[in-house]
Amino acid sequence: MLDGLLAYWGQSVIPGAAREAQEPLQAEIVSGNYFTVLGVTPVRGRAFLPEEDGTPGTHPVALLGYDCWQRRFGGDANLIGQSILLNHQSYTVIGITPPAFTGLTRGIATDVWLPIAMTPRLVAGSNLLNNRGARSFGLLGRLKSGVTLAQAQAQFTLLAQQQRAAYPQDWTNLRGQARSLTVLPESQSRIPPMVRGQTLGIAGLVLAVVGLVLAVACANLAGMLLARATTRSKEIAVRLALGATRQQLIRLLMCESLLLAGLGGALGLLLAWWATDLLSSFLPPLGLNFNPDAAVLLFTLTVALVTSLAFGLAPAMQATKFDLVGALKDESGTFRYRRSRLRSGLVLAQIAVSVLLLTGAGLFLRSLLKASEIDLGFNPKNLLLLDAYLQDAPQATGLEQFRQMQERLRALPGVRDVSLVDQPGLDFDGYRRSITIEGYQPRPGEDMEIYANKVGPHYFQTMEMPLVRGRDFNEQDRVGAPGVVIINEAMARRYFPGQEALGRRLSLSGVAGPWLEIIGVARDAKYISLFEEQRPFFSLPFQQHYQDGSTLLLRTENDPRRLLETARQELLALDRNLHVMNATTMTEYLSLTLLPLRIGSLAAAIFGLIALLLASLGIYGVVAYFVGLQQREIGVRLALGARRGDILKLVLRQGLNLTLSGIVLGLLASFALASVMASFLSGVSAFDLWTFGGVAALLAVVALLACWIPARRATKVDPMIALRVE
Repeated sequence: MLDGLLAYWGQSVIPGAAREAQEPLQAEIVSGNYFTVLGVTPVRGRAFLPEEDGTPGTHPVALLGYDCWQRRFGGDANLIGQSILLNHQSYTVIGITPPAFTGLTRGIATDVWLPIAMTPRLVAGSNLLNNRGARSFGLLGRLKSGVTLAQAQAQFTLLAQQQRAAYPQDWTNLRGQARSLTVLPESQSRIPPMVRGQTLGIAGLVLAVVGLVLAVACANLAGMLLARATTRSKEIAVRLALGATRQQLIRLLMCESLLLAGLGGALGLLLAWWATDLLSSFLPPLGLNFNPDAAVLLFTLTVALVTSLAFGLAPAMQATKFDLVGALKDESGTFRYRRSRLRSGLVLAQIAVSVLLLTGAGLFLRSLLKASEIDLGFNPKNLLLLDAYLQDAPQATGLEQFRQMQERLRALPGVRDVSLVDQPGLDFDGYRRSITIEGYQPRPGEDMEIYANKVGPHYFQTMEMPLVRGRDFNEQDRVGAPGVVIINEAMARRYFPGQEALGRRLSLSGVAGPWLEIIGVARDAKYISLFEEQRPFFSLPFQQHYQDGSTLLLRTENDPRRLLETARQELLALDRNLHVMNATTMTEYLSLTLLPLRIGSLAAAIFGLIALLLASLGIYGVVAYFVGLQQREIGVRLALGARRGDILKLVLRQGLNLTLSGIVLGLLASFALASVMASFLSGVSAFDLWTFGGVAALLAVVALLACWIPARRATKVDPMIALRVE
C-alpha cells in the first residue's frame, strides 16, 4: 500500500553552552527513513542510516538546516563530522539539508533533525517510544502506484480497529469510541486541522480586502479614462469621419488600458518584493517563503489582464458611441451626460466599497482596544518572566535547584515575590489532563479532560490572582506530602454546584486514586487566549509534579526590565550549566498574543485608508468634471445675478448627494457582511453603531474637502469668458 511511512514531531532544543544564552533551536525528531521517503538529498554530508534509528540513545547524530548552518555556524564547510551541543548533549553533524527544505512543521523553520531513537536523551523521562497512546507523532507516507486514497483509508481504519482490540485503554477516547486514523493528501495536512478553518478564514478575508481595494482603484482608473475620453471626443469623431471603424478605435483605447495595467502590475511586483522583505524583517522565522515566484508572476499578469478588460472596455465603448455630426459641432451634451452618469456610478461604487473597508478596519481597531481592557484575572504589570532549563537532573536535585533559584531571586533588591510556572499561558496552547472527581458521575460522552498547569509555591500571590477560598501552594506541598490541587471558580461551579469544593478530591489517573485534595478556589482568569469564555481549570504544585524546565516569575516594585540581566546573572552564578532564556516582561509577552489582531487591524486600516484616498480622488474628479461640463451654465447664472455662495452650494450639493448615496450603500453592505466579520472580532459587536457612525462621518468630511476645491474654482469663473467659449 505504501512505498514508505515516516514519523516526525517537533521539539525545541537548547544549543551550545549555558552561558552563551542562545535562543532555542527548532528540531524535528524523525524516523530514520525520513529523508528517503521525502526524496530529500543533503547538499553536504549524508542522511540518517537505518542503524542510527534502531536502538534508543546509541547514535547521537544530527542534520542541520541550511539556514541554521549559515546563521549559527557561518556556513563552515568543515562542520561535517564535528560535534555540537544540544540540550547539554554532544551530537555529531552528519549533513546539511538543501536551502529550500525547512521540514514538515509548516510555518516553523526547522533548524536541526535528530533520530527518534534519541528521544530518551532529548526529553528526560519521556516514554513516547513505549506509549501506545502517544499522539505526538505525525505520519507521512508515499502511496504505491495505483493505490487510491480511499484504499489507504480503509487499511488504516482496519489498523485502528486492531490497535483498539489490542490496547483498548490507549485507543479509546473519552466518549468510549475507538480512536481513528484519518488519511489526507499531503497538501491538505500542511495546515493543522485545529487552526485550518481560522487560517483559511483570515487568508480569505485578506484576499477579499485586497480585491475590494483593487476594484476601487480600477473604478477610479475607469473614471479617469472616461474623463480623458471627453477631452478626446473631437479627435475620436475626426477618426470616425476619416473612415476608422468603431472596433479599431476600441482596440486603440484598450491598448492604452492594457499598457496602464501592465505598468501598474510591474510596479506592484516591485512593491511586493520590497514589502515581503519588510514583512520578513518584522516576523519571526516561520519557514514560509514570501518572495514572489512564477505562480505569483502569472497571477499578477492574469489580474492585470482581467482588470484592464473589465474596467477599460466600458470607457472605450462609451468613448466611441455618440452622434458623429453633433460631436464635430461640439454639441455632444447627451454624450457627455451619458459618460457623467457612468463615471458617477463608478464613484458611487468606490464610496460604498470604502465604507465597507473602513467599517471593517474600525471594527478590528475597536476589538484591539477592547482587548487592552480585558480583565485577565491577574496583574500583568511589574512581572518578569525567565525560562530556566535543567537537563538530566534527578528530581530531588532539580527541585532543590529551583528552590535555590527562587531564594536567590527573592533576595534581589526590588523583588517582591517569586514563583514559577510550567506554562505562562495566553499563547493559544495548553495541555489537558483527564480527571476523575470523587462522587461525580459524568454524563454519557461528557469530556473530562480539563486544562491544567503546574505552578510553584506562592504562585497565586506572585501573579496577584486572588483566591476566593482556601490557600495558596507553599513549600510543604512537596513530594511525599498529601497530593493537593487548586481549581478555579468555573470548575467549582461545574462540578460542585451549590456545594463547598474545598476538601473534595480528584484523581489524574482516570480511576479511583491516588486522590488530590482541593485546597483552594482561585478567581476565574484567562488561560489560553484573551477572548476565551470562562473555562474549568486547575493548578498542580510543581514540587509534586516535577519537570526539568520552568518559567520563573518575579514580581518587582518598579520596571522589571531593570532586573532582567541581574536576575539572569544571579541564576548563572548558581549553576553554570543552567540555561536561562526568553527573558521578557509579562506586558511584552501578552503583546505577542495580540499580534494576529494587531496585524489584521493594521492591514485593514492601511487598505481602508488607501480606498478612502482613492474614493476622495474619485469624488474630486467627478465634481471637477461636473464643473467643467457646467462652466457655461455657471457663467450664465453669474451673469444673471447669481451669488458666488449660491454657486458654491450648487456644486457642493452635487458632490455630497453622490457621497451620501455611496455611504448609504456602503453601510447596507457592511450590515449585510457583519455576520461574516463577527467570527474575527472579540469584545465588540459586528453591528457596533459607534464604528458605523464614525466611518460615515469620516467619509462625509473627506468628501466635503474633496468637493470644496472644484467648488471654489467654480465660484471664480469669469462670466464673460464662460459665455464666449465656443
